[in-house]
Amino acid sequence: MSYMPRLRKHAWVDTCNLVFGAPFKAFAISTGATALAIYLPRILANQSADKMIEALTSLGWAVVANAFVFSCVFLLHFLYLTPKRMVEEGEGKLRLAEERIDAFQKARQPRIKVSCGREIEGCVVPDHQGIWYRARLDLTGTNVSGLEASIVGLWEDGHKVNLYGEYMIVSMCMSEQKGQTTLIRAGRPEFINLLFLPGDTQKPPVLSLKHYPGSVGDRVFLKLNHEYQMAVVLNCDDTHPSLPFRVKLKLKSNKDVEEFQLT
Repeated sequence: MSYMPRLRKHAWVDTCNLVFGAPFKAFAISTGATALAIYLPRILANQSADKMIEALTSLGWAVVANAFVFSCVFLLHFLYLTPKRMVEEGEGKLRLAEERIDAFQKARQPRIKVSCGREIEGCVVPDHQGIWYRARLDLTGTNVSGLEASIVGLWEDGHKVNLYGEYMIVSMCMSEQKGQTTLIRAGRPEFINLLFLPGDTQKPPVLSLKHYPGSVGDRVFLKLNHEYQMAVVLNCDDTHPSLPFRVKLKLKSNKDVEEFQLT
């Protein structure tokens, strides 16, 4: 319905509520009942016609007075009060819609912070087999389940490595069993295993994957003194959006890294 028909309808209803305290049909029925009450005694009780005419005339003037007052009030509502109310109601609905949109956007904003670097606690972890290079995940807010990280792009010295369309799912700190995803809780960081440097210098650094696609072949092995960039996507359940990030690293030896940070 366009604006003018809606305005007329609302102004009419507002005027009836103010002048009659009821819909216009109720006023019309009441007026008709009053006229019938004046006319019936003339028919049934054979009352004087003059009295009936006098009563109907009074009723007619009352209707005219009500019509005049109704017209004035209707014009006031049509020209000012009802448009103002409609604008206020529209603004209220708009504010409510904006609040709902803001709440939805806040709910869909990432609550997981990714950090990576030698100075970040838990990102460089040696053990008896070698050194793990990891990305740290910190959560604010409610728990997020279904975490699974994948390397979707790899660059060596600025040149894109052909992964043949494969996305390589990396492990999550050995806290998950095969086929499972990870749950992250506020106040308890989780870590993505990105790279493992074996203690044996005869073995090359290798990406830490859950499984190694055959089509990728030896591209999962990295070289020393080469600069690498990884494009990683962290996927979560429906309550949290996917989170892409990039990691840059350059290995000096099997025991040291020259560069290890987010880009």
